[in-house]
Amino acid sequence: MNGLSRWVAVAGLSLTCVAWCAASPVTFHPASAMVRIGGTDGVALPDSAASYRLEMVRNEREGLQVAIQPAVLPDTGKGTARRVAPLAHVLRVEADSPDAPAVRAYQVLPVRHVAPPTAGQFVIPPRRLGLIPDVLMPIEGRGEALAPATYYIEFHTTRDTKPGVYHYTALCQAGQQTARMQIEVVVHEPVIPDRLPFRTATMWNWSLEDYFGRDLTHREKQIFWDFFLDQRLSPTAFFTKMPSPTPAEAIAMKDRGLSVINLTFVGGKRPRPLSPEFKEKMAPLLRQWREQLQTAGMVDDAVILLADEPVDEAVEVCRENARWLRQQFPEVKIWVATQPGPQWAFVDVFDPVMAWSTDFYKPHSHTDEALAWLRRTHPDKQYWWFHSVEPYAPCTNVRLDNLPIEGRVAGWQSALYGVDGYEYFWMTAWGDNKQTKDVPWPRRAMEWKTGMSGAGTLCYPDEQGLPMPSLRLVNLRDGLEDWALIEMLAPRSDHAARQKITAPVTTDLAHYTTQPQTLLKARGKVIEQLEKAK
Repeated sequence: MNGLSRWVAVAGLSLTCVAWCAASPVTFHPASAMVRIGGTDGVALPDSAASYRLEMVRNEREGLQVAIQPAVLPDTGKGTARRVAPLAHVLRVEADSPDAPAVRAYQVLPVRHVAPPTAGQFVIPPRRLGLIPDVLMPIEGRGEALAPATYYIEFHTTRDTKPGVYHYTALCQAGQQTARMQIEVVVHEPVIPDRLPFRTATMWNWSLEDYFGRDLTHREKQIFWDFFLDQRLSPTAFFTKMPSPTPAEAIAMKDRGLSVINLTFVGGKRPRPLSPEFKEKMAPLLRQWREQLQTAGMVDDAVILLADEPVDEAVEVCRENARWLRQQFPEVKIWVATQPGPQWAFVDVFDPVMAWSTDFYKPHSHTDEALAWLRRTHPDKQYWWFHSVEPYAPCTNVRLDNLPIEGRVAGWQSALYGVDGYEYFWMTAWGDNKQTKDVPWPRRAMEWKTGMSGAGTLCYPDEQGLPMPSLRLVNLRDGLEDWALIEMLAPRSDHAARQKITAPVTTDLAHYTTQPQTLLKARGKVIEQLEKAK
């Protein structure tokens, strides 16, 4: 416990540290959420500051990080400076107006990232190992923290938020000392729609029953669904015979941004012809789901995952399976996880990985030629991208060994290439961490098994097993919201306009900025042009 403090929640956005030393003066050290403060390959402690400015539009989330640092006091015994820790303090954030956007604070906890597998299906080159700040634990939780303590402070505008300038004060009280930092939030006129102008999806429930040791209750499922929709990702069960959420459950999520409902999973690499038993069971269900979605105006959101990375010989089987499925649900979109091509002309949705790094994904990854062919010959079909374990550097991804800004850049790359959707293959890969369920945070972070560099884990379970975001996830969400702003400004078909908009941030999948201010400046120009266009 050397150097650690125990944190106990108090009301609102307050966090109290019960420590074993006298209070000392503290300073605020703000930084963008697109960087790591400390940890492996993280930035050094940012300069202290008395203010920070944040630009937002309406109906979005945006945040900053802030480190709270105890003063360096002289050590009279040795005549050298020493850092006073642990630090007893209370943090709160106060708005100057009741109409100000809502605010929430999270403590940023580091996980101990160990070497990923060096053999097997995926061989991940270890780039960054050690302590990597990633877990965002709401400060009303409990945990332990090293000084300097780092927080993520998030602001949430709604469609009804009035454009203007809002002021907040972040206060840190340590004993008789109080430090203040002013946060100015500028809200601009544009509104990001609830339903983004492209598809998003993530698989959320591959193994949660295994982690919980039981089926989830309906209320628990709703909590997960709401959480993912807050992050602009449609919660979808990719590899299951029955939809989750069901069409009836999904209807309630339409206005929250749900854009994909996967009704069933037919086959993987070598799908077989649909059996009589499958047809007998599924035919009435497909007709029932179609009727429900027609009533709700959501037929266009329904897909069926026909094959996952299929071999070439599977084409004819897939074609016949698709024919039967469309007989039951004529409007359903047939989805195949592979590159588009003439042999797959009967397919409606393709989702290649953004870039391949090994031969495993090579046949099912993006190429400029495949996208150009699809746009030229079948402009009505959809082309999504997804991140999984691959790609590796120099391409963006949202693993622990990627920088946080890469998740945000992925949205700009999606806008540049004019794709129709984005998916992340798995959000809740918690199964290898069942033995730490009863370990409190942040000690659990030291014992968390990071597996394949955090691939599949974009959120973490709190002490009740419910999702907490990661630093990588909020940057991915911010990138999706940036992409939505670009969609509002330039048509998907106008590649030249997209190139001009995104050039400061990214020029292709392997070249992009790692400087937050460069990205934010480019985003500011998008917002400015949207305001002028009104």
